[in-house]
Amino acid sequence: IGAAARHVALVAGDAIARAHHAAFDLAAGAVVVAHLDRALEAASQLDNSVLTLSVKEAEMKESLNEIEQRRRMAREELQNIKARIEALKEKDLLGERDAVIRELRNQVSNLKGQLSFHRQTADALRAKKAAIRVHVVKPAETLQSIAKEYYGDANQWKKIYNQNPDQIDRGLPKVGAKLVIP
Repeated sequence: IGAAARHVALVAGDAIARAHHAAFDLAAGAVVVAHLDRALEAASQLDNSVLTLSVKEAEMKESLNEIEQRRRMAREELQNIKARIEALKEKDLLGERDAVIRELRNQVSNLKGQLSFHRQTADALRAKKAAIRVHVVKPAETLQSIAKEYYGDANQWKKIYNQNPDQIDRGLPKVGAKLVIP
């Protein structure tokens, strides 16, 4: 009976040890799955941020192309008007010629103003495109601390919130989230 009892005890001890190992492996697997879930969520958030920035970039490029097209059209109109002025200088229609020249000069002046405006708008769009800033949230950061860092004023946190509502959870930015700083 003593040898049989020892054998049963050894078998039971071995079964308990295997059960402990299996429980440990199961717990480690759950931790790995939780980490993978968090990593997948962070990747999804990053994909959303990249998509949002890509859409904004495409919109800015489209606006810039429209402005460039208007600029080209204004430049062509300006050249046409100058050619008409030169053609009229050749004619000796006195009063009529001078009135047409004055009108054309006014149109030239207006077109120069429009061209200047379009240049400024294009420059502003280029500067805005270059000024897109992204901040990766670190642990313990708040919208106020981020606003203080970028604007020098913690009360400007609403700008960041309004630009990134999907990255904010119960008033706090998600750690690791990429926030667009307007």
